[in-house]
Amino acid sequence: MKLLHINKLQLAVLSVMLIVAIDMFGITFVIPVFATFSKELGAPMRLLGVLYSVYSGAAFLSSLVFGVISDWLGRRNTFLMAGVGAFAAFVGSGCAQTFPELIVWRGIAGLFTGTIGCAYAYISDVTPPADRPRYFSYVSALMSTCFVVGPLIGGGFAVFGIRVPFYAAAVCAGLGLLTTFFFVHEPKTILDEIEKDKVSSSAYTALPQSDAESAKNGGVETAKTGAIELVEKEKKTGEEEEDKNKNKAEPSKASAAGGKPVEEGVSPWLNPKAMIVGGLGTFFNGITYTGIAVLVPLLLMNPSFGIVAEKNGRRLEGGGGGGVDAGAAMTPEESRKLSLTIGYILGLFGLVQAIGMIFLFPRVNKLVGLISTASIGGAIFGVSFLCLVVCDTIGKLIPIYIAMAIGNALSRPAFPAFLGLIAPKGRNASYVSINSSFSNMAMMIGAQLTLLYIPYPKGAFFLAGFITIFNSVMLFCFDMYLKCTVAKEEVPIKEKTDLEKFFGEGKSEQLFWDDLHKDVAAHLRTNNYAKALQTSKGQQAIKELMLKGLPHLPETSFDDRMEAVYNIYLSLGHEDWANELAGYVPALHKHLHSELGVPGAT
Repeated sequence: MKLLHINKLQLAVLSVMLIVAIDMFGITFVIPVFATFSKELGAPMRLLGVLYSVYSGAAFLSSLVFGVISDWLGRRNTFLMAGVGAFAAFVGSGCAQTFPELIVWRGIAGLFTGTIGCAYAYISDVTPPADRPRYFSYVSALMSTCFVVGPLIGGGFAVFGIRVPFYAAAVCAGLGLLTTFFFVHEPKTILDEIEKDKVSSSAYTALPQSDAESAKNGGVETAKTGAIELVEKEKKTGEEEEDKNKNKAEPSKASAAGGKPVEEGVSPWLNPKAMIVGGLGTFFNGITYTGIAVLVPLLLMNPSFGIVAEKNGRRLEGGGGGGVDAGAAMTPEESRKLSLTIGYILGLFGLVQAIGMIFLFPRVNKLVGLISTASIGGAIFGVSFLCLVVCDTIGKLIPIYIAMAIGNALSRPAFPAFLGLIAPKGRNASYVSINSSFSNMAMMIGAQLTLLYIPYPKGAFFLAGFITIFNSVMLFCFDMYLKCTVAKEEVPIKEKTDLEKFFGEGKSEQLFWDDLHKDVAAHLRTNNYAKALQTSKGQQAIKELMLKGLPHLPETSFDDRMEAVYNIYLSLGHEDWANELAGYVPALHKHLHSELGVPGAT
């Protein structure tokens, strides 16, 4: 008896998530030591942001092509390529002897950061559209969990040497390579195997009892053929059902895309919804998120936190709330304490964020939709970040970090989920890579907050906080615009009645005939046809004109039309024409047997 059954789809997703976890461990191991390692290599603290900018700039450039490479070479090969580059970069960073060398290796590491974006694309390939937001939230939660444990472990490794976290990160990159090589397969292979399993499992159960007995007696191929036909039929039905369900996002895909399906092959860079939500939304959120990594370590160097002591001759940069300058070297004990504190703080942030992504994000998303969820989270994140301005002790910092983590848990996973939701078939990687591109761009620009922090510490925090608040307002307004657009498109169009189709909308029957009378009379006078119509042939011509030249209605309304012609004959003083009409109508429409509304017509 199996206590736990994992199908091939779940195994594929778990394998990719394992790679993400391993790579995230490698990335987060080194975060707590960046500040202290840079100082050891002789770099002033104002240049700490350069490490993030170079890494993010290189990652941004790679994200522009990694999506296309992933679609071209395949997801598995992209994972392998990213793993090799990350392994080399971490080893090189650990061996760096100068700050410029460290910058170069960080740039190389950024060029091979294709794992996260490729993981989102892989999950988009193998999961149904309705399940993608849930799976994306799992990946984001996993990343946050690694963000919990990684800095703690990295800070612990730093006790044995400031370079040890980099070598540990290289080991993680190697493990990721091995995992990819042995356990990860292309999405198409996984989906084909799942279909084959459906056929095999249905070979007996999907057939009538007599066919199953025939299969047992040697007619396996016959049974399989019948099962394949049934499975193909079910597959077709399932695809049709999936197409219907695709129009149910935000809370449906159609409404998420503004009520209109995304055209096949449309580049994400030309899709306004992808650029506003997945691009700008990610960018503004990422700037504030980067502020946590680059500003908080400088904030913790304030002597009021009790980590770095204020000694005689040591100058604090930026006045109140500033950090220690390059000329005031920290003691080894202070470096270790600072690295551990940063690790603990980031670990708390990641823990709360992971819990929020798993339990809170899916529920809020179900209630208000992806864009509104991101807007709510951004507001919480931005307001909480502004509170760091008045923070001067660890006791004040902890509740602020918890609030920021909750806000980020709501906003951060919404962006890749939205991109995966609106992506056309076959363009998942290209669309999801928008998230990586703008996230790396945000890190590149957000890292420069350190330059503002030195002269204006409070200004750096205000700027980062207000950017996310602005992002929240922008997303809210855009979400309202999309919902209003969908509401207008969903207003049912009133079906016109036969009378409205015939006479024209908003025009009464009598007005129609009056206008027709005036128009015909004016035309006849203009062309001097009045005398000709007084002849018998002219009368016959006008009768045929009235019968054949008027707009045609469905047969169910023919009697009404003939009644109108009969009445207009009378109004024009031609009772003889009206009488003749009773015998003329059946001659034109011999297939009509019911009595018409024209007197004398049978």
